[in-house]
Amino acid sequence: SLAEHLVRQIKQLVPPEQVEGAFQAMAIGIAAEITDEMGDDGNSVALEEWLERVTAFLNQRGYLACWDTVEPVDDMDADDGNRENGYLLHKYNCPYADVSTEHSELCLMDQALINALLGRPCERINSMAENGGCCTYRIGPIEGVQPEPATLNVQWADWTAPAPAG
Repeated sequence: SLAEHLVRQIKQLVPPEQVEGAFQAMAIGIAAEITDEMGDDGNSVALEEWLERVTAFLNQRGYLACWDTVEPVDDMDADDGNRENGYLLHKYNCPYADVSTEHSELCLMDQALINALLGRPCERINSMAENGGCCTYRIGPIEGVQPEPATLNVQWADWTAPAPAG
């Protein structure tokens, strides 16, 4: 397939110790281009609204994505009583399904894309490449990690997806 050929070419051109970083840099670059195209008017976007927009973006690219809320678990050690909900982002289709089992860098690239789009680290808890029914990412309040304002302050109203090539 074309995807497999491209991955093999990249892996031949990039030193082995830099391959994962190259794929992650591509994902971060893609996320930056997308947020730049949309513009930033400085108005904060609530995380749930942002998840709607990220999900719509992923769906426009064939990921068949959705998200849902996860109720907080009581933490007996929490002194502050902070019980914010967590979130799960699910992707039921993978554009790299035919090559991701042999080239795990593609899963790392998608992980970096999700992290960059959401402006916070997310944990992949299910993977299609590992025989899961979908790829699922846990997104939640992460102590000590603040979302980057440029990522969460994006104005999507004026943005439209580019037409598919071909």
